[in-house]
Amino acid sequence: MDNFIKRVVFFLFMLASIHPIKAYNSDDVFFFVVPKGYTMTTLSNTLSVSQEVLYKYNPNLRNGLTAGIQIYLPATAVSEDNLKKVDAAPTFAGGALNSVYSFALSEYGKSVQKQNELANLYVNMSVKDRIRQGGQLYHYDEISIEGELFWYLNNIHMDVTANQISETTGIPLDQLKLYCKYAAELKGYDTQDEKNRFNIICQYYLSHPNTTRKELEDISRAMFHGHNYHLSIYVPTDPSSLKLNADGSVDLPAVIPSKIESAKTLRKFFSNSPRFKCSQTNVTLTLSYNATDGFIAYADGKRLGKFEVDTREDQPQKALIGLPWLNGYGPAPILLTLNGDNTTLALLPVQGEENLSYNSRGYLQHGRTGNTTWMQLSLSSDGLSFTPVDYKPNPEMFHFIGF
Repeated sequence: MDNFIKRVVFFLFMLASIHPIKAYNSDDVFFFVVPKGYTMTTLSNTLSVSQEVLYKYNPNLRNGLTAGIQIYLPATAVSEDNLKKVDAAPTFAGGALNSVYSFALSEYGKSVQKQNELANLYVNMSVKDRIRQGGQLYHYDEISIEGELFWYLNNIHMDVTANQISETTGIPLDQLKLYCKYAAELKGYDTQDEKNRFNIICQYYLSHPNTTRKELEDISRAMFHGHNYHLSIYVPTDPSSLKLNADGSVDLPAVIPSKIESAKTLRKFFSNSPRFKCSQTNVTLTLSYNATDGFIAYADGKRLGKFEVDTREDQPQKALIGLPWLNGYGPAPILLTLNGDNTTLALLPVQGEENLSYNSRGYLQHGRTGNTTWMQLSLSSDGLSFTPVDYKPNPEMFHFIGF
């Protein structure tokens, strides 16, 4: 029996020699640096430490986990083998937990206090003054997009991150994302390049707040086949009017524009589906726009089809709209005249000698009459019809009745 006990003791001694057991005191601490690619979830899983423990000893993590940040953990709470999965050489400090923990809490408290002071300061500052706060990071101008004023942040310095812009201006990142999305939707997209330039790159920059402008250039080239799209950030001069729909999309204000700067003005106007009622026939004409279908007209709720728009710089309150008409006649002209709540549409008569009618079997038949020089157009839910007349008739008038 004595020999057996001796052999067991010797075996355990050898085992302990091969796998030495480390005993840590309750105030021993490890600290290490977090590399790129980690989130709170992956860090917690890798270390086999709950996120609440990470937050407890590192309160600053509640502001977000970023690469390069130094984290402290009690040696009794984390395995050294797991630590080495994150940092090949974690640092051990005996009996340092209380001082480290107190320091972390103190620094976090200072940070929170500073943020509160800045928040109170920014509450009483105008948007313009907020933008000025960050003037050393970028150049800024006041510009107009479809009649709405924005602060346009451009020529952002190469070493500047979105976090720096947010912290310096006092405008949260999520708010900056919303402002830029609003500006992009207001501006409209003529080409895919514009969409990339005004939306995708900007949203990426604001969603990766520690990415520098220089790093963003490389990302742009990788995303868009070598193209480096220009970065711009927009802030409305009056952000209080900005609203969201229930689905989170930007709610473009439903207003009648004072003038037409381009077809984009009409896209914004018609995206809210303004309705017009005919004073002669009581037919309601609705003009709509969306990025998928384009410009679509409806008569008494029935779809007429796509229409065209044409604008003139010398008449900024007017636009010519071509409603879908019968083959061979092209679009039927309807004149939009902006005048606030008195905005009107006028379905214009068409000059010409062609006469068009249906025969008894429902086929179109053409005819010509020398006495007819005008076609008086009329709209119904069945589409556009005309009456040949030998005088210039008045247009059919539609008056704005709301969105």
